[in-house]
Amino acid sequence: MKSENLRRRVFTRNIFFIIAAFYMLFRKIDRNLDSRIFNLPNQLLNKTVSASVFLSKTLSLPASVRFANVPVNETVDFLANLANRAKLDERFDKRKRDLASQCAQLSASNLTSNADTWSHVIGDMSVPRQDGKDAQAVFGCIPPQSGSTIFNAWWFDIYHPNDEFNKKARAKLKLWKDNVQISEWNELLTRADVVKFAVVRHPLTRFVSVWDDHFCRSCEHPKDPFLEKKIVLDDEAEYQISLPELAQAVVDQETSTDMFESQLNTCRLCEIDYDYILKLETIDQDFPYLMAKLGRLDNSKELVSPETVHRIKNANLYGYFFATLAPSQLTDLVQHYFSDLKLLGYTFNQAKNLIGGWD
Repeated sequence: MKSENLRRRVFTRNIFFIIAAFYMLFRKIDRNLDSRIFNLPNQLLNKTVSASVFLSKTLSLPASVRFANVPVNETVDFLANLANRAKLDERFDKRKRDLASQCAQLSASNLTSNADTWSHVIGDMSVPRQDGKDAQAVFGCIPPQSGSTIFNAWWFDIYHPNDEFNKKARAKLKLWKDNVQISEWNELLTRADVVKFAVVRHPLTRFVSVWDDHFCRSCEHPKDPFLEKKIVLDDEAEYQISLPELAQAVVDQETSTDMFESQLNTCRLCEIDYDYILKLETIDQDFPYLMAKLGRLDNSKELVSPETVHRIKNANLYGYFFATLAPSQLTDLVQHYFSDLKLLGYTFNQAKNLIGGWD
């Protein structure tokens, strides 16, 4: 019995000794480490917390007023640690050059549009950065069904990091957009320091995606007088309107919903000099690059899954849907979205119903 008690006392003493040794070792390391490592979490926290005032402020307030407590003494270069940076630099440079070249070939009549660009824009004079640098002016255009959910969720999270992006959040974001004046967007575009980006996707897969996401049996479809007449209220029907019927309505320009507007018109791609063109098919690579440019941490894994990226460019999946259209109807649909295909470098092999062109 005494032997058992002795072993317990020795064991307990050894545990305390080990804890004390680790504590002394940590204190020694702690004194030698660069204090910037320990200040970084506070910098990031202050950046996030300071952004919570967003919706209660106007767009034009300067960063010094809106984010007065953001530390600026220490900085972190997110871009320097980005994988494949050289490849991504070249990708975005090429997309910008190619778009400019294609736009130069368009006549002025091709650029006339009544598209509601501003309702698809996110931006601010002073978006808080997380790298210790001054707040950044940002202007981004994301057409419907081209990554709008991903980027609206990202934008909302900047200013409401503790809130879920749900139906209520969407309504709050819409209310903010509705209260921003067009003059404020134009003022933002004139700033020399603004980072301008647009997000696009293959126009034909975008068309199918609109149908699949908004015209399924239980989906809430866009309010459109013409399409209302075509809606089938059949409990056995998988969709409220067939894909061929919707394609014909779009080709004949009988629907006015902006979901079928070209991305060229929606984002005024030839009128606004965008710095970066992101493609939804490569969003898992493009998004981290943009975040690094904006001095923000990459949270792409929270916003888009590998399965989603794979589905977006699944040639077999979309080939199946294209096969449901008559050849002449598919030809007309390709012609309808020809400007998007050509300007954005996307391809479509109609003989094989094969999509491509996102690299």
